[in-house]
Amino acid sequence: MRSLIALLGLALLVGCLEMQKETVNAPPKTSCESVEASLNQSIVGSEKYLQTEDWVHYEETVAATSQPETIVLDQVRKIIKLIPLGAEGEKFYEARLFETNITYKDGKAQTETKETMEDAPTVYSLCPISPAVSFFGLQGGGGPVDVRQYKDNCGSYANCQMRVSQVNFDQLVAMSDGSFEAVKYRFVFSTEVPYFARVLEMCVTQSYELNGQKIPVTRCRRVKNFGFKGE
Repeated sequence: MRSLIALLGLALLVGCLEMQKETVNAPPKTSCESVEASLNQSIVGSEKYLQTEDWVHYEETVAATSQPETIVLDQVRKIIKLIPLGAEGEKFYEARLFETNITYKDGKAQTETKETMEDAPTVYSLCPISPAVSFFGLQGGGGPVDVRQYKDNCGSYANCQMRVSQVNFDQLVAMSDGSFEAVKYRFVFSTEVPYFARVLEMCVTQSYELNGQKIPVTRCRRVKNFGFKGE
C-alpha cells in the first residue's frame, strides 16, 4: 500500500485562533511506532470497499469546553472514477471524487462543488518523527455498534450492527522555552463501510487563546451518512 504522510488532523485546527504553549502532566509515554501501528491495524481491509459510486457525508464541528458544537462544514464526497496505478496486479488507484462542500460562517452558508483526486488505498506513515515530538496515553478498543450512529438507515447491515475500532492518544511538542504544546486525538474507524468513510470520527483537542483567555477547543469530523454503489 502507498504511504500517506498523515498530519492527523492538524490542518483542521488552522484558523484565526492562536495556539498556546502549555505545560501538562502527561500519561504514560508510548512510541511513535506503536501509534502508527495502531492506526494502520484499524484500517486493514478497508480497501475492499473501494468502488465507484460509493459516497460519504461528513460533518465538521468546533466547540470550546462546555460549549455546544457549531457546525462549520458539511461535505459529501462520491467516487466517480478509479484509475489503476502501478504495476499490473497491484490494486492502487487514482480516485476521482465529486465533492460538495457547504461552509458556515457568521450565520451564512456557502456551497462549492468541485472534482478532487486522491491516491488510494493509503496508510498512515508517522515515523521517524522529530525528537521534540512525543506520544502518550495510547488506548484502543472497539466492538459492534448500531450503524445508525453513522448512517440514516440499517441498509444491508444485519441487526443494524457494524464493527468499529477506536484509537486515542496524546501528542506533545517540546518548545524551546521548556513548555509543551499538547494535542489530544480520538479516532473511530470501521472497515465495513465505503473506503472514504473508514474514518468515522476524528476529534482533535488543543488549547488556544480566544478573547485573551486560554481554552481547550475541540474540532471533530464525523460521518453522518454513507452509501454503497446501488443504494
